[in-house]
Amino acid sequence: MAVDVPADVEAVLTQLLTASHEAALTIATRQNADDIYTDEDSISHTYYTASIECEQSSMTDEVQTIRSAVETIETVSTNKLPAGLLQTRLQHGCERVRIAIEDPDADATTKTQPLLAAAYLDAMLRRVEEEI
Repeated sequence: MAVDVPADVEAVLTQLLTASHEAALTIATRQNADDIYTDEDSISHTYYTASIECEQSSMTDEVQTIRSAVETIETVSTNKLPAGLLQTRLQHGCERVRIAIEDPDADATTKTQPLLAAAYLDAMLRRVEEEI
């Protein structure tokens, strides 16, 4: 059943969900790279370690992208979508994404669950595409 919303609302939701999904995948890729470069004597490890500081601010930016997108998605779904299943699912997904990327005992780029966040964001994007 299609939800009747303006095209600009659909475009905003699609853009926010796509950007935050890509940001979550970027964080996941970075965390997986940490597991690859464990040989401290290798040239690759030396190069990789030197590049971490440069990438750290980028990772913080990715987390901020997700946070901002989630806040906006919640606002748009509350104010622009009719009450119903789509609105409820988007708000639930936003809460789950927030939990997946937040860890009050860690900095913004460690101990997150970016693949879980990416899965929720992808499911939310598919839901928007199917129902609007």
